[in-house]
Amino acid sequence: MNTKKKDFLWLIGVIILLIIIIIILIKLSSQPESTNVCFKDNCFKTVIARTPLEMAKGLMNQHINKNGGMLFVFKTPVNDKFWMKNTLEPLDIIWLDENKQVIFMSKNTPVCENNPCPSYGTEQKSLYVLEIKGGTADQIGLNIGDKLNFSL
Repeated sequence: MNTKKKDFLWLIGVIILLIIIIIILIKLSSQPESTNVCFKDNCFKTVIARTPLEMAKGLMNQHINKNGGMLFVFKTPVNDKFWMKNTLEPLDIIWLDENKQVIFMSKNTPVCENNPCPSYGTEQKSLYVLEIKGGTADQIGLNIGDKLNFSL
């Protein structure tokens, strides 16, 4: 093999290696998308679930602190139901319309202990669903019709 061909193959190998390293670094450094969801003086640092995989996993096998949660963001308004499969603690599940107004709540939704797991939700269409630690909605006085504040 001539020198030019060896140099070219070596250069291609280095470029491929650099691309692989860059991809690995991007994956390792990427943090889940998050936003603060606030009601009056109460704010929750929420992880955002946008993809079907993120939404299916939800808060399974995770403990959340009193100021944490998950915000499900749909592309268009839907009337999805939620279940508590593999959750570790009761949650308050809060459905919001496109104006970020509370349209339905399932408070202290119990963990699913037997299959099939019951589903919770409303027939009203929602654009967002917020999951927070069970009992929190009552503690902060959250009611149907209240508006939450957050930026995406």
